[in-house]
Amino acid sequence: MKTLTRRIGLLLWKLKLVDANINTNPASFKSRRDVRMDSFGGYPHNKNTFENILFSNGLNTPTLASSFRRKSESIRWMPAYAGMTNTSPLARIFIFLLFVCCSVAEASFERTLQPAIVVGRGMSGITLLLPEYYSLNPASFSSVKNFRTSLFYSPSQFELPQLSGSGALAIEHFEFGNVGIAISTFGFSLYRETIGTINYSDVVGNNVSYGINVNVNHLSLERYGTAVALGIDIGASFKVVDDVRIACALLNINRPKFKNDEDLPQQFMVGASYTLFDLTTLTVDAVKDVRYPISLRGGIEISPHASFRVRAGISDSPSRLFGGVSVTYSVFRFDYGIATHQELGASHSIGLSFEL
Repeated sequence: MKTLTRRIGLLLWKLKLVDANINTNPASFKSRRDVRMDSFGGYPHNKNTFENILFSNGLNTPTLASSFRRKSESIRWMPAYAGMTNTSPLARIFIFLLFVCCSVAEASFERTLQPAIVVGRGMSGITLLLPEYYSLNPASFSSVKNFRTSLFYSPSQFELPQLSGSGALAIEHFEFGNVGIAISTFGFSLYRETIGTINYSDVVGNNVSYGINVNVNHLSLERYGTAVALGIDIGASFKVVDDVRIACALLNINRPKFKNDEDLPQQFMVGASYTLFDLTTLTVDAVKDVRYPISLRGGIEISPHASFRVRAGISDSPSRLFGGVSVTYSVFRFDYGIATHQELGASHSIGLSFEL
């Protein structure tokens, strides 16, 4: 636990979220009540309950703009220990999870927790009509012609065993189109996000695919209860010529909100892909969150053998590198993906899919 403590303290100090040159007497922090916490989804918002978790461990508390899923530009961190050596494991993990969810946005209902096959391409590839892309483009289920199921697991996000994510999906083909269900979850006992999805998708002619997601976004926060918001996504993919596809998707078009009137992230995505000799596929996506500037994602997949594929990708905002492989055996496909972060280290993801 000392290693975890030092890693978190050093990380926050590097990112200038804490100040090492401060009074480290816990009593001095407990006497400060310049912390504000807005109501969170209609839960009991007695700020003393929240503050006691942190102040009782000698930590100063962040100022939270609307909830602790706001990104770093909406958060003003107060001074805290650079080493955080006098705090309990509960408080250390809690503070770090706040940082991860708010500043890095690896969760926060922003669809960045993805299956290994998506991670390997740098989160790009919404044109490809692979089922694992359903949360980025609802049209992705439309290509399935038989029953298909897929699982993924991402342990120790940012090399911290307390943070993990997982998901599963299943699709069935019908005469009227494809129907799929999916679930993904991120977090641990103190803070957990879960998204359940029902999808309908179909193909028009040979060139156009479309789909719609209905998502139940569930947030669980220890001591503050739960909140639920219903979101709707739409997406489409178009074949321009045999080797070129374009796609677009709108996520949370109905502007879902939790009870404190905080909007869930709304994103607009466009993408293009090019396949060369059925051996190499290049993908590039542009993502516009209504709150932030456009971010770009790019990826490449090379298939030296029918049963083996290698992937690599890159993204900006934040700048990250990705890689992955897939191995197919009979009706099974095994996937592995890795995402690196300059400050937080690597996150791994593994996946297994099966098609009848």
